[in-house]
Amino acid sequence: MLQAPHISTSRLTASVERSRLHRYRTCCESPSLNFWALQSWSYLDVGVNCSVLLSSAPGISSYPKGDYLAGCFGWAIGLCLGVWVAGGVSPAHINPAVTLAMATWRGFAWKKVPVFIFAQLLGGFVGAALVYGTYFHAIDTFEGGVGIRTLRTAGLFSAYSIGYMTNVSAFFTELLATAILVLVIV
Repeated sequence: MLQAPHISTSRLTASVERSRLHRYRTCCESPSLNFWALQSWSYLDVGVNCSVLLSSAPGISSYPKGDYLAGCFGWAIGLCLGVWVAGGVSPAHINPAVTLAMATWRGFAWKKVPVFIFAQLLGGFVGAALVYGTYFHAIDTFEGGVGIRTLRTAGLFSAYSIGYMTNVSAFFTELLATAILVLVIV
């Protein structure tokens, strides 16, 4: 005589846990990987900028710890690391402009766009905040006092136009660079 299979409560609990994990993975895994990708990219990029600029001050280092080429390699390694973090499982957009382009021309779901952009912005902010936490004493020394902040070090964490450029020309410079990036990727 055949007996009905018995389902234990531990197996049922494991099934529910797998179901929760599955819901998390389908909903949040790609955006969270994009968060970590952009966080690691911005941490390395802003970190190498700080290392190169701040080590040029005599009160911080006895000799400079890098130059323009070191900055370029740091940015390249940071970008590769960001793509490696997210690229295996999720689309490693790492840029809101790329996310919008993928949704417009490559069929990326529009309902995911706000979540991806939020994750990317938050990842960039967290990466920059970690670098600031690492280098704020060196920034104090470089600027000449505690809490003094000028455009000399503000450019480590953001982009500013050169004095001779207008805001309109700076806007079009960024627009052109972003368009080239998107055309190469899409």
